[in-house]
Amino acid sequence: MTRSVLGPMLLVPALLGLCACRRVAPSSVPIVKPPSESVLGRVTLSAEAEKRLGIVPGLTPLSAKPNIARRLLRGEVMPAPGNAVWVTAPHAGVLQRLPSAPQLQAGTRVQAGQPLAMLTASLGPTERLQVSTVRVDADAQLTRAQVQDQATELALRRAERLLADEVAGTKVLDEAKAQRETARAALHAATAQHAALVGGSGQRGALAGTLLEAPLAGVLREVRVAPRQLVVAGTQLFEVASEDPPWVRVAVPAGELAALSPGVVAYVDDLIASRTEAPAEALPVESAPRTAQPLQGTVDRYFALTDRSRFQLGQTVAVWLGLRADLESPALPAAALLYDPSGGTWVYERTAEQVFVRRRVEVVRIEAERAILSPRSLQPSGLHLGAAIVTAGAMELYGAEFGSGK
Repeated sequence: MTRSVLGPMLLVPALLGLCACRRVAPSSVPIVKPPSESVLGRVTLSAEAEKRLGIVPGLTPLSAKPNIARRLLRGEVMPAPGNAVWVTAPHAGVLQRLPSAPQLQAGTRVQAGQPLAMLTASLGPTERLQVSTVRVDADAQLTRAQVQDQATELALRRAERLLADEVAGTKVLDEAKAQRETARAALHAATAQHAALVGGSGQRGALAGTLLEAPLAGVLREVRVAPRQLVVAGTQLFEVASEDPPWVRVAVPAGELAALSPGVVAYVDDLIASRTEAPAEALPVESAPRTAQPLQGTVDRYFALTDRSRFQLGQTVAVWLGLRADLESPALPAAALLYDPSGGTWVYERTAEQVFVRRRVEVVRIEAERAILSPRSLQPSGLHLGAAIVTAGAMELYGAEFGSGK
C-alpha cells in the first residue's frame, strides 16, 4: 500500500522538470543586428528633404587653389615698444594702498594719471617722535599766524571806520596797516613752512608720502610689491602696459630667414586652435628692433596684431609665416567642415542624387573663410578633386546619420 502511493508522487516532479528543459524562447524578443559596413558614413535622403535643406544650391566642387606656403613657428604676444612702462620707487619707503585706488594685481585696468598707491617714509621710533614734534610745532605756528592775520584784519577795518567818523587820525590807520602787512607776511611764512613739511598746493612735503600714479592708460601687466612692503629707492613696483594692438615676436631659425617672404601677412592662432574662430591677421613691422638669440641660433621677427581683444600679453601663440615658394593645395569653404567628439574633421560628398558619403579630411589651416587641406586628404578610393562638397545642410546630414537629427 505504501509503495503504490509514493510512485505517482515521485513521477510528477520529474515530468515538470522535463517540460522546463524543453521550453523555448519567446519569438517576440527582437534581435539587434549591427549596421552593415556599407551603410556606415552614408546618408540617403528623399528628394523633398534634399530640397528643403537647400543642399544642391550649396554644393561646392573641391578644387586645388594656389596659396602661399607657410611655416608654423612659436610666437609670443608682447606690447609694442614704448607701450609698457615700469613705475619705480623714487625713494626708500613703505608702500601704502589708497582706499580709492584699484587693487594692485595683474590684469587690473587703469587710466593715465590715476593714483595707484602712496610711498611713505620708513622711520624708526625716535625719528617718529621727532617728526611728530616738528609737525605739531608747524601746525601750531600756522594756527597762530592765521589768528593774528584775522585780528589785524579786524583792527584795520576798525581804524578805517574811526577815520571816517573823524574820531581818530591817520596815524592810527597807518599803524593798523603796518600790523596787517606784518601779520600777512607771518602767515605766508608759516604756510610755506607747513607745506614744506606736510605738503600742500601741489607740493610734496618732507614728511608727506609720494603719490604713485599710472603713467599711461592700460593694464597692470606685472606687480612685484604688496601693500605695507618696505622698498628701497629704484625698486620696480609695477608695470603698466597699453592696450593698443600688441605685437607678436617670432623667433625664426637663422637658416630659414632666406625662405621667408617679406611683407606677407602672418596668421596667429591659439596653440589649441579654435574650431569656430579663424586665425587673426598680423602685419609685418618694418621698423621693428633688430634682436636675436645667438645661443639659440634664432632671429626675431615682429608682427602687429589687428585684433587686440583676442590675445593676452605674454601669451604663447602659433604663427604661420609666409614663404617665398607658392604651392597648390585642395581647398573648400570652412562652413563645410564637421568635427566629431574626438577632434576628427569630416565633410560630406554628394556621390549620387540624394546619396551623401562622409569623408575624413586633414585641415592644415583656415584662411579667409576657406580651409586649406593636406594632400593626404585626397585618396584614390575617397575624396578627390572635383567632388561635390556639401556646405548647406552638412550638420543636418551628420545628425541624420547618427540618429540625432530632427
